[in-house]
Amino acid sequence: MSLDQQDKQWILDQLKATQQHVADLIGGVKESLEREMRQVESKVDQSAIRIERAIKRHSSMIVSGTEAIGGLEKAVQGHDERFAEVERRLADLERRP
Repeated sequence: MSLDQQDKQWILDQLKATQQHVADLIGGVKESLEREMRQVESKVDQSAIRIERAIKRHSSMIVSGTEAIGGLEKAVQGHDERFAEVERRLADLERRP
């Protein structure tokens, strides 16, 4: 069984059509993947921005809290010194005849 020129041409045409179809499918998949990658990249960028903002906000709160604690420590120290002075004066009064 041998193929004539017309059969060979038909087979070649079918192969070319299949090849083009596969190339079109690959191109479509490529474009779809590129689109999806851009969407994921955008989401990652947005998440990174949100995380960065949260870190800045938290670091500001930590600094504020540290400053507030420092202020409280000074206030407590001042009260401790006043209480020590009151206790000393009370002890002096109690020793008086």
